[in-house]
Amino acid sequence: MNKYFKPGKTILQKVIYDTFIQIRDAQLFMVASSLAYTTLLSLIPLLAVSFAIFQAFGGMNKIYAMIEPFILSNLAEGASDEVIHKLHEFIGNTHAGVVGVGGLVGLIFTCMSMLSSIEKAINHVWKVKVTRSYFQRISSYWLFITLGPIALSVAVGIATSEDFPITKLFPSGTGLYALVVLCFCLIYKWVPQTTVKWSYAWIAAAVTSFLWNLAKLGYTLYTKNVVSYHKIYGSLGAVPVLMLWIYVEWVIVLTGAALCAALQKGIGKRFDETPRLR
Repeated sequence: MNKYFKPGKTILQKVIYDTFIQIRDAQLFMVASSLAYTTLLSLIPLLAVSFAIFQAFGGMNKIYAMIEPFILSNLAEGASDEVIHKLHEFIGNTHAGVVGVGGLVGLIFTCMSMLSSIEKAINHVWKVKVTRSYFQRISSYWLFITLGPIALSVAVGIATSEDFPITKLFPSGTGLYALVVLCFCLIYKWVPQTTVKWSYAWIAAAVTSFLWNLAKLGYTLYTKNVVSYHKIYGSLGAVPVLMLWIYVEWVIVLTGAALCAALQKGIGKRFDETPRLR
């Protein structure tokens, strides 16, 4: 009998156990703290570069104005409107006319460094090495930076549109929730340097999206009803709020990667579906 299906243990119990093993072995909480710091430093450059790309295409400022609140509301959960406004100002002030060509190159390099850290972290959870060449990685990062915001804006527009009859059949917000699930699924499917089954990526994405929204609700209640950081830190209160939430986000995202790995390395073994390097 396959040892994955030992008597007395259900599949769910085994998956949960293996997920915790993946989390422990990957030192997930330490990796999440490192990514939170990297993201905090790279957040403004990434959004600024995206804004510059929208300006370069011309006539797309309205689309960017639609997608920017969606991004900031998820990245700065629990923060006040003043914080969101300040982030918006920072992004608006960071453009080629102010930072120059050299500064813009530096912003792009910062964005790519963050994407590289994310890729390494998820592959670390899977216990596989990043085998792609530097050219392949830089090309992928550049494709994400240039086309990612445009694709996301189109997806958000479709998800929030009321012009489609089918959207009236579902509760409000269903489209955005489905979009988040899709984004997580693509991350868990394509970022690991191993062959990941779509079914396991979808399951991990659905669980991660549920935990993400649950954490958003809990964190908002916590920051607004339990702890008021601005009373303790004054004008610097936005920093711990943003830092803590980004850390929580990465814990959830990496936990989803650990779940996906546990599903494939556990249930997949029953069908001899061990990961193979691409």
